Amino acid sequence: MSLLNECKILVPKQAIDIIPLQCEGEKRIHRELMQNANLRNFFESKESSKKPYSIRRRLLKNAMRITPRMSPMLSNLLDIVLKIVKVDFSVELFVMASAELNAKSDFDEKENMVFLVITSSLLEHLTQSELLFIMGHEIAKQRFKYGKIDVQLALDEGKDILVPLTILKLMSWQRYATITCDRAGLLCCQCFNTAATTLFKITSGVTTGQLQFNVEDYLNQLEDVKSINEHTEAPEDWFDSKPFSPLRIKALELFANSDIFKNSIDDKTSSLTFEQVEESIEEFMKIMEPSYFGQEDELAAKMKDWLAYAAVLVAMANGEIVQEEINKIISIIGYEKSLNILIDAKHLDIDRIFVKVRKLGEAVWVKSNKIQRLQMLRDLVMIAAADGTIDEYEFYALVDLATMIEVPTSFVTEVINELSLEVDNGSQTLESVKDSDLSQVQHIIAKTQVIEVTEKIETDKQAAIETLKQDFPVINTEQDGLDE
Repeated sequence: MSLLNECKILVPKQAIDIIPLQCEGEKRIHRELMQNANLRNFFESKESSKKPYSIRRRLLKNAMRITPRMSPMLSNLLDIVLKIVKVDFSVELFVMASAELNAKSDFDEKENMVFLVITSSLLEHLTQSELLFIMGHEIAKQRFKYGKIDVQLALDEGKDILVPLTILKLMSWQRYATITCDRAGLLCCQCFNTAATTLFKITSGVTTGQLQFNVEDYLNQLEDVKSINEHTEAPEDWFDSKPFSPLRIKALELFANSDIFKNSIDDKTSSLTFEQVEESIEEFMKIMEPSYFGQEDELAAKMKDWLAYAAVLVAMANGEIVQEEINKIISIIGYEKSLNILIDAKHLDIDRIFVKVRKLGEAVWVKSNKIQRLQMLRDLVMIAAADGTIDEYEFYALVDLATMIEVPTSFVTEVINELSLEVDNGSQTLESVKDSDLSQVQHIIAKTQVIEVTEKIETDKQAAIETLKQDFPVINTEQDGLDE
């Protein structure tokens, strides 16, 4: 490594491949989004319709292109970034007049060129090291080809293909993508305090010395938010495209203490593994995610009970519960609760289970919000699809449950299509099913015979639980949430 004295930046002999820095949450959500054929086709069609050269032409007309003679400093900073971050495209740097502290980047596939734009205000108020963070962040956006998933464009023009949960998922993906790009920015500026100060300046707008920024005090705000979230949720957070500033800085602090980052700057002190960093970030990111189990209150308990019994109802709709469905129920609802309800299902008449579900459903419908109900129904579809198919009985069970909690029955079909599944229901197509036909599930499932979950269930419930643990092992018995 060589040291560039002006910014005290260590430049590696070979540029760093930043692909391994990608957040696990981001990769997971991206896979889920790309399973949605309609969404995938929308982005692909918009990408193919882009006009070549149009971005560069607009910038050449309205911004100032930076050359080494016009700004040796900015040209040198860009050179440092490109020596640190491995890329397969060329970069042109522009400065655009604006009072906003902002930067953006675009990619022209025809020219294989990235156009990196920083505002005049950003140039005036940030130090060179802080500019390195900004440049690294923007270059990472293009290295990961984030421009191919234009969330704002989807919100503006893709209303016909976006259901509420897809919108939430897009926003969640973008928040994780922001954290991934921040990691590249930190690699370039090589100082956590510099990165934290940069984010503080951009989000607060405070660039003068009248306010003394203290990272520790600022991160305490995150702990306060977590504490408040235990008692209430803020739906507006679910639709934010970026993590709020204290969360971004906390994610950077974790990455700054990781083995990957410390190795990149020849720091031999003890560090966190990348897996430990990811686990912590996943936990913090839940602050901005909707969850019907988020608060330990009466409503959360009723929603969990409804989902648990409804899950058993769906799984039993075709007369049998298979191992995959049991595992999925456990992964979503929790181990002990699932096993207790499976035991109850063994002894309860199917009609009594249905009555329980309907009674709980009334309370859920009155007190829960639409997003929570959509989430619960999506989880029920995931349970029904756990064995790779959804049959006619399971489908009718799902749409009846949707009607019960006033979720549009078309949402069941949308989720099934998103999972690229088909309903095995003979000659009847999904399109031919009308709302008036969807209250038949009680009569259908009443005719089915519930199979024995196990022949070893004993009278004593605790003994039965231990037996079921042996019969239905799961990889992660501590998981209490979506495993997708």
